[in-house]
Parts: sequence; structure tokens; C-alpha cells
Amino acid sequence: MKKISLVIFLFVFVKIAWASVIITEIMYAPNISENDGEWIELYNNETKEIDLSNCRINGYNFDDIVIEPFEYIVIARELIDGDDTDNESFECLYGNCDGYWNESDGNYRAIDGYFALSNKGGIINLTGENCSELVIYKPEIGALKNGRTLERNLKNNEWLESNVIGGTPGKENSIIFQNFVRIFVFINDTLPEIVNFSMSDDLEEDGIQIIPQKNRPLKINITLMDKNGFDDIDYVNVSLGETRSKLVLVKNISATIAIFSGELLISEVKPGYKNLTIIIADDGRILSYNVTIKFLEVIAIDVSKESLNFGVVNPGESVIKNLTISNLGNVELNVNIRYELSKEIYRYLESPVESVILAPNEEKTIIFRLITKEGCKEGRYYGRISFEYEIEE
Repeated sequence: MKKISLVIFLFVFVKIAWASVIITEIMYAPNISENDGEWIELYNNETKEIDLSNCRINGYNFDDIVIEPFEYIVIARELIDGDDTDNESFECLYGNCDGYWNESDGNYRAIDGYFALSNKGGIINLTGENCSELVIYKPEIGALKNGRTLERNLKNNEWLESNVIGGTPGKENSIIFQNFVRIFVFINDTLPEIVNFSMSDDLEEDGIQIIPQKNRPLKINITLMDKNGFDDIDYVNVSLGETRSKLVLVKNISATIAIFSGELLISEVKPGYKNLTIIIADDGRILSYNVTIKFLEVIAIDVSKESLNFGVVNPGESVIKNLTISNLGNVELNVNIRYELSKEIYRYLESPVESVILAPNEEKTIIFRLITKEGCKEGRYYGRISFEYEIEE
């Protein structure tokens, strides 16, 4: 039985056993001046605020700040443009360049730092009373003078180049996985040869594994060799189940080698092994080639709210809030509901159900009732609601 846990910290959060404050994004080789464009993003992985006033980056101070629970902040080498002759800074690149960093520039906080990052790679060592994190970055990963950043995948701790120019300062990262598997096939000389085949692949394992999403386009590339040229090729088609698509010639590498490309939309998402068929018609002759791919079990839920905010509550009061959970996967899930909240403030936080069964694409609304204690002390309190889910056999 496959089992996965999604954690909702009154913000959406996947629980990972890392340090309280972690480095999540690095701009080490910007297109603009090195002194003006370097920055590092930090993330608070805890349900409490953390004072970073005693923290250092590679031994250098940065502006004092208290990072809120689940907050991203940016430490910029030059936040506001200085006395130099250019008009370059983090605020000019990511904000409105008015000489101040505030809400008119972005919905996240950024502060000044005092560090230097080498384009040849190096170490970023975050140290201090409330922080301890060490990251080694290398230009071989990417983001070298191309306007992109290095982003950390919070699922497996892998660093990859950002999918968007400028990166994603102050918010969740953009990286996704998109790998290619090549298959070489040699046919007799009387028919075109498929010398290279690649398509969308979601896992770095043998074979081709696809995370199925309805109407998701699968990118397919085929390199053909035809000693007679390509004028006599009638068509190149690919099919998966009832869905068919035509590949078109996009590039002639030589008189006998060309690349055909296209997209094939997924029409059904049930997990299991599927048969992808490639058909090449060459002057009335047919070459048929089959590729076995696997549609993976998609185990995922979505929550309608990023936080469950009970607002301002007087001691002894009862407050009701609700949120909706949806099954975004392709298998039926049994979802168990758990919660954690400071026992100092409540008599109980209850839900009418402890678990729900969700079919693929099904959603259900869960009601939560908070009853606070009499005499509860004034202050802000944080907690989390956890959804642990498994495949319903």
C-alpha cells in the first residue's frame, strides 16, 4: 500500500526534516553587475518566528530581521542602488526603482546583505544562534549569466536551474522535472530508420514513466534517417489509445537525416502500462514501432485555502471555519485528518469526521470548530492540520 502525508500548517506545507531556516534559492551569476545583482533566499520551515539578528552568511552580517513562520525573505547584496554610476540593484531589477523596497515593489520582504558569490561555484554557509545551513553550488547545474537562478527542490533537496527568467524571489520555486529517454532503432535500408526517439519523461529510471494529467501534452521527438530523402514520406503519426497526432518535419540535419516533432495529448489518466505506436508511411510502405510507457499512480490532494485563519477570538468563544480538500490524482484515496495546536489556548479543535474517502477528481468540504479556553493569554498562536492519505484498496 502506498502512503503519503501532506501537511497543512494553517499554510500549505510539506513536512521535511531540515533546519528551521533553510536556503531555497541563489542568484550567484546575474546578468547585471555582480555587486548589484547577487541575492540569496531564506525560508522559515517552522511554526514560530525566528530572530536572525545573530546570523551570518560566510561570516558576513546582514540586516537584522525576524522571519515569520513559513515566510520567504531575500537577502540582496545591493538591495537599493548605491552611489555607483549605474542604475542597477535588486530593487531596480525586481521592483519599481524608486530607491525604497516596500509593498509597491513586491509582496515579500528583502534586506541588505554583505557577501560575494563566485561564478565558479562555492559554499554558502549560514551560521548563527538560530540558523545553521551549508550549501555547495556549482555552475554545472546552471544559472550562469543567463538570467536564471538555482532553486532547491523541497521534495528531494536537489538543486536545479529555475524555469523562469529572474527566478522566484520571495515565493515558491518554479522547478519541475522534465527528462528525456532515447531509444535507438535500426531498420533495413528499404525503409526509413528511427535513429533517435525521445519523449516527455517524469522519472530518471529505466523506461518511460509519465505522470498522467488529462489533456497534458506529451512532447515527442523522432530523428529519422532515409537514404532516399524525405520527399517520399507521406506522414509520421503517433497514437496512444484513442488519441492520435501527426509529427511534422522541424529540422533537416542533412539530406538523409531529419527531426520530426509534435505533441500528443493525454485523453485518459488511469495508471498502468500503455502502448505508444509510431507509424511512418514512406511511399506506400509502413514502418510501425511500439513503445511501452507507464502511467504512474498520481497520489495528490489540494486544499482550498493556504491558511485556516480563525481571526481574533475572545477567550471561551467558539469559532467555525471550513476548507475543501480535492483529490487531484488518478486513484481513490483514504484521507485521515489530524491537527496540532497549542493546548494553552483551546479546549478542543474538532472536525465532524476523522477521515474521508475521495475518488479521483472528487472534493469534500471539512468543517473545523475551535473552542478557546477561558483565561487564555493574549497573543498569536500557530498550529497545523495534517492530511495523511493512502491508496484505498
